[in-house]
Amino acid sequence: PNMNSLAYKGRLVIIGVISGIKAELNLALMMVKRQQIIGSVLRSRPVSEKSEIIAEFTKTALPKFADRSIVPIIEKVFSLDEVVEAHRMMEEDRHFGKIVLKIS
Repeated sequence: PNMNSLAYKGRLVIIGVISGIKAELNLALMMVKRQQIIGSVLRSRPVSEKSEIIAEFTKTALPKFADRSIVPIIEKVFSLDEVVEAHRMMEEDRHFGKIVLKIS
């Protein structure tokens, strides 16, 4: 993860991983900037807990997407005909932002 871009007293929350479980970190930078890393997975949590997380996300985060105070980073939009190329990009971990598959 790029800890340089994380704010002073910032928190990096990792929920699940796709590209592996090892990362290289500058611990000195983290300590000076008083940063935190929090990791978790949802798979092992009970359905009731997942439901609470979804409800809280819906209440607090979705409005921020709607008013554009949070904007996702889109790496590339693929048509349905390009699904193989989109999947290849994801498998090869050649992207920074989200890969979008446009159905219509």
